[in-house]
Amino acid sequence: MSHPVTCLLGRSLLALAALTLTLFESSAQSRPAYRFGPGDTVNIHVLGRPETKVEGLPVAPDGTISYQNNRVSVAGRTVSEARQAVETELQKVERNVRVVLTPGGIGSKSYTILGQVPDQGRYTLDRPVSLLEAIARAGGLTKEDAAVGVVNQRVNLDQSFLVRRGRKLNIDFTKLYAEGDTKQNITLQHEDHIYIASNLDDEFYVFGYVQNQGMQRVRPGLGVVGAIVEQAGFAEGAWKGKVLLVRGSMTKPETIVVDVSQVLKARQADVPIKPGDILYVHREPWYHAENILDSALTGFLRAAATTKVDIETRLKD
Repeated sequence: MSHPVTCLLGRSLLALAALTLTLFESSAQSRPAYRFGPGDTVNIHVLGRPETKVEGLPVAPDGTISYQNNRVSVAGRTVSEARQAVETELQKVERNVRVVLTPGGIGSKSYTILGQVPDQGRYTLDRPVSLLEAIARAGGLTKEDAAVGVVNQRVNLDQSFLVRRGRKLNIDFTKLYAEGDTKQNITLQHEDHIYIASNLDDEFYVFGYVQNQGMQRVRPGLGVVGAIVEQAGFAEGAWKGKVLLVRGSMTKPETIVVDVSQVLKARQADVPIKPGDILYVHREPWYHAENILDSALTGFLRAAATTKVDIETRLKD
């Protein structure tokens, strides 16, 4: 027969462990919910059984983890939801199993920064990262021999922008970097795309549904239609009616609609290309520029990422 004091002590220890687990979960719930994905790792053990502890257990490409001879899907689940999923699986064999599960390494969340930075590309979002920190992490915007805070003359802050979930955010890069406005220094989220624009006076971009996406150089007399022709024309599936020209500051971009069919029939003058212009060809009919502006900027970033547009490489051409 168990001694009453031993039983009481055992119940007290279990109660303390349960309280600890509850406090941990409450703390986790007070923070923004993180959802696991392939590339992450987890730390996990059965409560009261230290021999079951596993650290750095990887989330497989299919979104599952392998624990105690069980495959459990955790992709897209919060810490609490993943823990419950593991408990449910283990309780098929053993009742009243309690699991402690915490994030290990974070590898599934990332952001991309492209354009006029030394180290453009995709970065892991393994902790909270501000916009300024992301720029610094990519090599910053200052020359090596420049004074602190002096922006490289090749950078155009007015035309730089950030796209989140397919929409351009209202971020003023000039106020952020040149004026130190901390309100613009937002915390990045998964799949944010940052573009630091070039200030070179002979560059513009053509992308979307054209045969060859990429950068071109401005020359006298070049218009929108000529720019499309130089990129080998429209791609299959392109809408050959109107194209969108984005110009000026990205905080208040100017959008110019060019009806290619009317230009070809000499019923409308072609629009001359200017440095920094972004020319976008869509695949479906559209009638209002504001309806596809976000799609244009998102498409531009995707094209830049795919073609790995690099300012320094272009300067050597």
